[in-house]
Amino acid sequence: MGILNFGFDNIELWRSQEMQLVQLMIPAESAHDTVAALGDVGLLQFKDLNSDKSAFQRTYANQVKRCDEMARKIRFFHEQVEKAGMAVGMRAVPDKSFNMDELEGKLEELEAEMLEANGNSERLARSYNELGELQLVLEKAGSFFDRARSEAQAESFGERSYSVPEAMDAPLLESALPSAAAHAGRLGFVAGLIPQEKLNGFERLLFRATRGNMFLRQTPVGSVKDPASGELVEKHVFVVFYAGERARTKVLKICEAFAANRYPFPEDASRQRQMHGEVGARLRELETTISAGLHHRGSVLQNIAFNLDQWATQVRREKAVYHTLNKLSMDTSRKVLVAEAWCPLAAKPRVHEALRQAAQASSTQVSTVLQPLLTADQPPTYFQTDMFTNCFQVRHPLSHNSARHPEPVLHACTILCSLMRWQLEAVACVASFRAEAAWACAGSAVVASAGCVLQTAPRSHTCVQPSLIWWSSDPHGLSASWGACIGCW
Repeated sequence: MGILNFGFDNIELWRSQEMQLVQLMIPAESAHDTVAALGDVGLLQFKDLNSDKSAFQRTYANQVKRCDEMARKIRFFHEQVEKAGMAVGMRAVPDKSFNMDELEGKLEELEAEMLEANGNSERLARSYNELGELQLVLEKAGSFFDRARSEAQAESFGERSYSVPEAMDAPLLESALPSAAAHAGRLGFVAGLIPQEKLNGFERLLFRATRGNMFLRQTPVGSVKDPASGELVEKHVFVVFYAGERARTKVLKICEAFAANRYPFPEDASRQRQMHGEVGARLRELETTISAGLHHRGSVLQNIAFNLDQWATQVRREKAVYHTLNKLSMDTSRKVLVAEAWCPLAAKPRVHEALRQAAQASSTQVSTVLQPLLTADQPPTYFQTDMFTNCFQVRHPLSHNSARHPEPVLHACTILCSLMRWQLEAVACVASFRAEAAWACAGSAVVASAGCVLQTAPRSHTCVQPSLIWWSSDPHGLSASWGACIGCW
């Protein structure tokens, strides 16, 4: 045993496991539980016996569609949870004793509840934003009319003439004259809000369309939530005065073309004050309603976020089971499913135990039959791994599994960690302080290519040239060569 002892004394660890093609005769009533149990073992590679059929022609295509629909609902819930700023709860062990029909019904119910909550929230938010804009129109446009009334009263007191009418039956008020009444009946106005960037074009088009027979008053109100988009937009309150029915039609079409929100505005001052109070009361009611709706929506999302990871795992598991069942062929009586799979010889006791437990769980009277098959096909490779080397399950690039050549890629991490430790000790003898500083912020990369492992030494602020350790596999055995080029520490 030494620092460079990489397990050559136990060369079987470097070779692929012996594989065997087996045939399984699975009863149809216990097929789901059997495949699920074999999936938990994870040591069988099923062959597709229905390669001539499309995905829609297979036996369990409808079940796969149901799983896809449930997965879509789970993605929708995940988006809603992320928008709400909540964290998805992580469930370490998924619950296997669940019913697919119950989960499907629960997801459908939650989706309908979430869609209804989102729709109500959007409608309430739109109504709240519209009432907010109406309140701004009542405040700003009301100030236009108040200022106009005060200026008109000042002018009337300064320029009023007290001439006696020529006829005794002439009206005393000028507004009672026929011409004045007809002229006043043709006057009108439109009030609303418009985005700031559209104001200049809006004013020019109004002037050209009415040939100058209009009067526009506007004032900025700052950032306002748009009822349509819900985003903050810089807007202006405007009031357009016009004369005539044709001008009114043109003004309304221009407002619609520029996406200007029009709101009713009473001319009477007392009616304006009454309407302003009603809008304020309605806004307070909507605030309470929206707050209660958000609280209810948040509680539903918290429940969904807690179980979302477990639901996703269960749906993926069910979909994988039905995908595997679609690879199995159905006999003529439609009572038995026939499967072919590659299995490591050392794992057959575990497979038999999983089949026995699945038969007990499904309460079937006929158990699954497992028998070997003779074949000339080349078996796949399978390397026995542990928790540390599980990510290095690769196919041997030089030959088939029948040769069972040693594969150093699988245990590259262990080897490279040992060599990196040896390098570190060697460098520490020369310059311990600089080596410790360089390796403290070190990072390494392992590249597997053409049966070889390329180890790039850690790169730091003090290392210029990386060190390379080259491992290659030999078809006739295991030969290793390495070269260390220590960087500039």
